[in-house]
Amino acid sequence: MKKGMLALLIGVCTILGGIAFFTIFTEDRTPPEIQLQDVEITYTEGSDFAELLKGVTATDNRDGDVTGNLIVEGVYPNDDGTTASVVYVVRDAANNIKKISRIVNYRKAGESDGSETELSEDDTKQDTTVQNTNDTATNGDGTPSVSENDVTVQSTVPNSEQPSQADQGSDTDTDLPPGSPQIKLTQNRVTIAKGQSVNRISFVESITDDKDDKDTLWKQIQIVGDEFDSTTSGTYEQIYYVVDSDGNKSNEAKLTVVVQ
Repeated sequence: MKKGMLALLIGVCTILGGIAFFTIFTEDRTPPEIQLQDVEITYTEGSDFAELLKGVTATDNRDGDVTGNLIVEGVYPNDDGTTASVVYVVRDAANNIKKISRIVNYRKAGESDGSETELSEDDTKQDTTVQNTNDTATNGDGTPSVSENDVTVQSTVPNSEQPSQADQGSDTDTDLPPGSPQIKLTQNRVTIAKGQSVNRISFVESITDDKDDKDTLWKQIQIVGDEFDSTTSGTYEQIYYVVDSDGNKSNEAKLTVVVQ
C-alpha cells in the first residue's frame, strides 16, 4: 500500500514538473526585431514623426510582421547641432519590447538647407518682421498653433496666462470639438533614479478616436514640454497629445517626471 502511494506521488510530481518545464521553455520571451533601411534622412525640428518611420519595419518570431506596432519614442538632438538620435520602439503580443536608435541629419525649425538664395539686407529685415508677427500669432502661450496637417513639437514648457488642461493635471477635456481624439495616461507623476532609463511612451494608457484606429493614433503621439534628461536631477513637465487624420487635436495630458 505504501509503495503504491509513493509511486503515485512520484508520478504526480513528474507530471507537474513536466508541465512547469514546458511552460517555462515555451513562454515567449523573445522581443521583436527592428529593420532599418540604409537611407539618409534629414529631420527638421517639429516635423511629423511619420517621416522617420518610412522604410522601418519590425518582425517577431511568433507574431510575424509587427510593423504596425512601431512608434518613434523621441528625437534627441546631439551636441554637434547637425545630427540627432532617433529612438524606435516596438512591442509584440506578449509585451516583449525592443528599442533601437539611429543617427539622422538634423535641422532646427526655420533653418535653411542651403538651397535658398542669399537675402538682401531689405529682405532680411522684411523676413524678420514676418517672423516676429508669426511669433505673436500663437496660442497665447508661446507655442505655434497646430494646423490640420501639422504637429509642432516644442522643447520648452508652454507658459500660458490661462492654465491649460494639461497644467491642471487632467487627462480629458469635455470642451473638445466632436470627433476629437482622447489620450489618457497611466499616472500623472513618476519619480526615477538619476541615470535610470525610462520609456515615456509606456505611460500612455489609452488613445481613442471616432475614426482612427489605435495603431494609427499611437504613431502620432507627441510629447512636448521640458527637454528631458534622465542624467540630470530635476523636475520635468511632459505634455502628451495626438492629432488624428482629420486634424483634430486631442486633450493634453501632463506627466511630471522627477529625477532624483
